[in-house]
Amino acid sequence: MRAMLRVAVVVTTCLCIPQIVEAQNFSATGGYSLVRDHAIDETLSGWLASVSGRIFSAFGITAEADRTSKALPVLGTALKYRSLSLMAGPYVSVRPVSRVTLFGQVLFGGIRSEVGILDQMQSRNDFALQPGGGADFSISRTVGIRAGGDYRRINAADSVMTQMRVHAGLVIGSGR
Repeated sequence: MRAMLRVAVVVTTCLCIPQIVEAQNFSATGGYSLVRDHAIDETLSGWLASVSGRIFSAFGITAEADRTSKALPVLGTALKYRSLSLMAGPYVSVRPVSRVTLFGQVLFGGIRSEVGILDQMQSRNDFALQPGGGADFSISRTVGIRAGGDYRRINAADSVMTQMRVHAGLVIGSGR
């Protein structure tokens, strides 16, 4: 199942790249994220970066990286929790007014979670599904501010974990 999903993502991306380059409808986002991890009952903070390419007027592909972390005090030292996600998937967008673009996306990919104390670290890689959406508020023709939220479902080998994420950042791109 996972192998078929990976092949589908790669084939779809390869087929869409020529149309994205021809249309020159790119955007890049960098920002701050807060993730509520229900498995550890904590809120983690970090950064996110994404690139998007529009294929048709309201449809495109997004790739995203997100890194969050938190240090929890335990017996005079810190328990460190870190998470790195790398995801990609389709998005749709609409522009109800000239300076606001609403978007929805469904991203698929991997999450690497690490937990450690002192110099001992444990890590695991899991598959995740992340539907979400938000709004871009244009400041100029090529610069805007993004605000959004996501629900993340992580399918681990022995359990299913969920996270909620809110994020804000700067969007730069052509054809916004």
